[in-house]
Amino acid sequence: MPTTTASEHAVSASVGIRPFAASDSTEVADLLVRAFDDDDGPAPPRMADYLREVYLDAPWFDADIASRVLVRPGGGIAGFVGVSALPMSLAGRSLRAAVISSLAVDPRHSDPLMGLRLLRDVCSGPQDAMLNDRSNAAAVALLRSLKGEVHRHYSFEFVRSLRPAGFAIESMVSRFKPARLLAPLARAFDDVTLARSLHSEAPRWTAPSRARAAEAFTDRELPHDELLDLVPRFLAEFPLRPDWTRADLSRILADASCKATLGAFVSRVVDAPNGAPVGLFLYHLRKGRVAHVLQIMATKGREGVVVDRAIGDAAARGAVAIRGRAQPALLGAWMERRAVFLPELSTVVFTRDAEVLKHFRDGTAFFCGLAGENWMRLNGDRFS
Repeated sequence: MPTTTASEHAVSASVGIRPFAASDSTEVADLLVRAFDDDDGPAPPRMADYLREVYLDAPWFDADIASRVLVRPGGGIAGFVGVSALPMSLAGRSLRAAVISSLAVDPRHSDPLMGLRLLRDVCSGPQDAMLNDRSNAAAVALLRSLKGEVHRHYSFEFVRSLRPAGFAIESMVSRFKPARLLAPLARAFDDVTLARSLHSEAPRWTAPSRARAAEAFTDRELPHDELLDLVPRFLAEFPLRPDWTRADLSRILADASCKATLGAFVSRVVDAPNGAPVGLFLYHLRKGRVAHVLQIMATKGREGVVVDRAIGDAAARGAVAIRGRAQPALLGAWMERRAVFLPELSTVVFTRDAEVLKHFRDGTAFFCGLAGENWMRLNGDRFS
């Protein structure tokens, strides 16, 4: 259990930490908006409802592995860390992980020790591991001070340009919104060049031999019930993996599909020539924008084929690029397709279990995407 320093004792005299309660949801929602959006206004109307749903009412809720609030002496909430219990399986052994998310300290009353105290409190819980897949530089520093280990091969974002002119415009828009006025010109240029590529011997994102292999496979819309059957099948290839119930997975997928700022949810399965499913891909897309991948899963040896089908589908639907978290099993496939890798948010693991740590170091743990924080509606929905 982490020790407490003298300076932290001084902070503990003025603040207290307790479990997150339903009555805290409105104040915590406002805190998250202040901390992450730099906005002193109230949170969107339905955000408080969602905090209760995902942190208190979800089927995996565990009162021993719960979210925390940091309360000032006057009663106001100065900090929050979301915590979700994640049941996991390792060689027939059941484990409990705590996935942390939305770590925030009120910028109006910030103290560098407040975030650390919240994380220390979570670390002292009964879980076998504490995991996070969206740690920014500040969170990484705090977690490292607690002996958390950063796993770089779970931390890279891949980006593969599909329409270079359109992608250049999209990249400019975040800094100069009027740049979007150039989008029609970029679209016309990209439509011509992409059409030439698609009618050539192989699409430009892959080698001819790989393109011919991918053409022998097909992809189709993946109904929700079939998706609930397929995810556990593909998970079985990972020694360390989530041990979701069907209700757990159904809830995660329902939330993951609701990302209004990212666009429509696309869910497709890749079938071999004999009809056997060999992979699936889930992503969000607004035409003319970047496609954001939530999850790609594939049987061993078919990673490249599934990635090719995902790229092709996103290109056909008008994406200017495809982007997502590059899981270890798919790193090679994305590298072969000339993706660019960005170290934006880190995956950090805190555990005393040597076997758990080994599987993260070896890349044989299933984490990120559906397992982690990214599926939550807090990352991409509007709540208005």
